[in-house]
Amino acid sequence: MPPNPDFRLPTHARRSTGGTKLGSIHLRRGQKSGSYQGIIPFERTAVVVIAILFSLLFIVSISLAFVGAAEEESYFKPILDEVVASSPGIVLLGEDVDVDVDEPSVGVRWSIIGCGEGNFLNGSEGMHGVLQCGVPAIPLDIYVDGAEDAAVKYDPDYLPWVGSTGQRRIIQNLYQFDSDHVLDVHEARLFPFDNYFLTSTLRAVNKDTGENVPIQKLATIELTSNFYIVSSDVESYVNITDGSTTTVPSREIDLKIRRPTDARTYTLALFHVNWMLAHVTLGQVYLAWKSPQIPLLKRLLSVFAILLIIPQLRNTMPDAPGFDGILLDSIGFFPQMILCSISGVVLMLMLIRREPTEPSSSPREVKPPVQEQDYAQVLSVPATPRTPAPEYSRSPPPSPLGAWGRPFSSLLTLKDELSRIKEEDARSSAVVPKSKHKSSHRQSRTFFEP
Repeated sequence: MPPNPDFRLPTHARRSTGGTKLGSIHLRRGQKSGSYQGIIPFERTAVVVIAILFSLLFIVSISLAFVGAAEEESYFKPILDEVVASSPGIVLLGEDVDVDVDEPSVGVRWSIIGCGEGNFLNGSEGMHGVLQCGVPAIPLDIYVDGAEDAAVKYDPDYLPWVGSTGQRRIIQNLYQFDSDHVLDVHEARLFPFDNYFLTSTLRAVNKDTGENVPIQKLATIELTSNFYIVSSDVESYVNITDGSTTTVPSREIDLKIRRPTDARTYTLALFHVNWMLAHVTLGQVYLAWKSPQIPLLKRLLSVFAILLIIPQLRNTMPDAPGFDGILLDSIGFFPQMILCSISGVVLMLMLIRREPTEPSSSPREVKPPVQEQDYAQVLSVPATPRTPAPEYSRSPPPSPLGAWGRPFSSLLTLKDELSRIKEEDARSSAVVPKSKHKSSHRQSRTFFEP
């Protein structure tokens, strides 16, 4: 019969014949090695190389988030354009907001800007990408939250310029100032879902004339590294007492501060991972109780490692406060550490309980290992001479020993003995007369049948 090229051996036969295995696909003999029913096989090395390439592609794709980030349009440009179009004048922009919950305080770095014709210094235009905005052309004193002393005394004469071009050099410390505000932290315990609210008022005074200058706009940045800030301002008035009460214009700003969405997501993810690790310690105790044959030392080391990992994960939470009893720690960190510690203590008690109670001074008796040949000699059935049976009566053969749980050599010995007995019975049956052979055969058959 000619060989069939499409014939395939079973799986165990293919493995035993030592055939070539490409990936996880076995090719038939009659087909090409390049493909199998449209499926191209891959070597394990090729799979590893493809995985590495995909990993590098993912890393490069994530790194592209930094490309062009500095070239984005300024956040304040639409605000300044609106001021130039609707109400030109003095604008204060909070270009940096530092929220310190532990202090607790909020620090804002303000920039003094003049927008519109005649309100900015020549040669300083183009701030934040707006050609109609620059540093103010008049000296100003800025007062914050009704303070008696000015937070900054701005004077445009201090700004230098380039002699060849006449362009003003913008020195940040000459037109920027800082203001500190007290922060209400009654929701700090709800981290990372804590929200804060701040209100402040500012007014500007012309240093040369002493007149109050209306502030047309107050705004701050929207996103910092730790907080998301929503600002809104409103025109207001304040009474100034200097011999007589005078109502002067001012500007109020409201800041609503909360955690960014990604910071909340990462914090909750770490919170859930810590609880999973704490549950793993409970599983280690349960497995140690149900499986006493596995060494307890490995389980104890894993619990000890989790005790060290949980505090580190807690500290990696974005802008996480100290261990001051916030809600996240009350339902997370503290119960997790208690649970892991109790699991470690239980495993230590189980380890002590399973230690041998024999005194260490008396050495244990070590028995020499029993060889398979010696064990077989002890359990093997000795060959006994067999006497010929009478002509009409047959004595039953000696019953074999029970072989359950015996070594393999004992089973072989018993098998040889039974084979030898059957051969002797066959030879003895051949010499019995025909008339008596059936009776003898019936007797032996009755004996061997169960």
